[in-house]
Amino acid sequence: MKKQILILSGLLLLLTGSTALAEADQAAEHPYLITDHDELYRLRREAVEKQPEAYARRNNSNNSNKTYSGETYSSKDLPRKNSAAEEQAGMGKEELPEIAGGNETAYRLSYSSATGMGTLLFSDSPEYVEQFGLLYQDVLNGKGRLYFYHLNEMAAKAKLAVVLENSGDEIVTAKITRRGIGSPSKNYNKVGKGSQVDYFTDNFTDDVYVVGRSRHILDKAWEDIPINKGELVCGIYDVECAAPLKVSVLMCPYEADARSFLDIARFLPRDHVELRGTYNGMDRFIDVENYDTASGAAYIKLADGEEDGFLKGIDASDGKLVSDEGNYGVNYEIKIPTAGSGKIKAYLTPLGGSYAGALLDKTGGRNVVVKTPEEGAFGYKNEENGKIENNVFYFTKEAVYSYLGEYEAGNTIELTYSPPGAANLPVAIILVPERY
Repeated sequence: MKKQILILSGLLLLLTGSTALAEADQAAEHPYLITDHDELYRLRREAVEKQPEAYARRNNSNNSNKTYSGETYSSKDLPRKNSAAEEQAGMGKEELPEIAGGNETAYRLSYSSATGMGTLLFSDSPEYVEQFGLLYQDVLNGKGRLYFYHLNEMAAKAKLAVVLENSGDEIVTAKITRRGIGSPSKNYNKVGKGSQVDYFTDNFTDDVYVVGRSRHILDKAWEDIPINKGELVCGIYDVECAAPLKVSVLMCPYEADARSFLDIARFLPRDHVELRGTYNGMDRFIDVENYDTASGAAYIKLADGEEDGFLKGIDASDGKLVSDEGNYGVNYEIKIPTAGSGKIKAYLTPLGGSYAGALLDKTGGRNVVVKTPEEGAFGYKNEENGKIENNVFYFTKEAVYSYLGEYEAGNTIELTYSPPGAANLPVAIILVPERY
């Protein structure tokens, strides 16, 4: 009976491009229609191939309320709105910042930004990897960050490998100072969020010694991580190289020796995702104007490509100029000085669609990892994005807010933020004074 349902669903999905797209979306919303995630993934991909323009429009929409990951979050994972009694008692993990009476708004805080040192190697194209090969390659010298984000589109089991190559005669040390691993999954938000939680939580360090005229695997943990068809992986590595090393990101057969496979690997062309490249400035320092609680609620907007511009770089494979639209892989070091009295509550709200990630709260030496949201992901049915018009943020009951923490006025709020893989941008960080 299950096979018959799957076959019938597949025939219906392939009748027309738009019908296929709609039916695949319906299956994603109602997993009881198709319980086989591999089958759902196949049908979804076929629908996208039949009508890529519709998919592109939907995928780039600022009003996207769905993600097509092959898995869904249950209602218990969505932010819960508090009852009146709970609001009075101050209960609830994802409480809404309710402003008393009329239109509830927040004004925009201006900020200055400065780009720090360090090189970002961003490997994300081809995002959908349809053959084994070389995904990205460039030389890293000094402080750098490697960020990769790839999905296995092949039927064969694969593994991702990062190979360091020393063309000199002396031993070169590559020191890993921080690492984040997003393990393989068809739930893309889970992978992006997981890599950030691991990155901000993990205190993993390692010294990798690359002898002259040789190759070495950056992190052997990936040797034992198989990537099946339809699964996404994401990795973040902060690395300091004592001398120039060539860094190669590969998708190779699971049983292969990546160092040897590099000899025959072909540099795979970019797909529709054209963000891969080498960028100067892996960190961005955001100094926000002084916030006074007497002024009411306020916000800053990040990763919008306007006030917060996108990094520009070069794809080392062919010299093409590229833009990191979203600033994926960039760490934002945010400082917000505050004044006034009472307490301040801070929230993050997505402005571009589905979203799941994490950030690090360093205020007063806290070093607390905050998941955004605490459970699951934002951007599902009956949820809306935050609304900004003419630099004014409008609070709505339908929008989603992730509670970041509570702070005493007069102190400086310090956060480390980075745009998560699989998340839609931009985002707003909102400050609400206690008097509201």
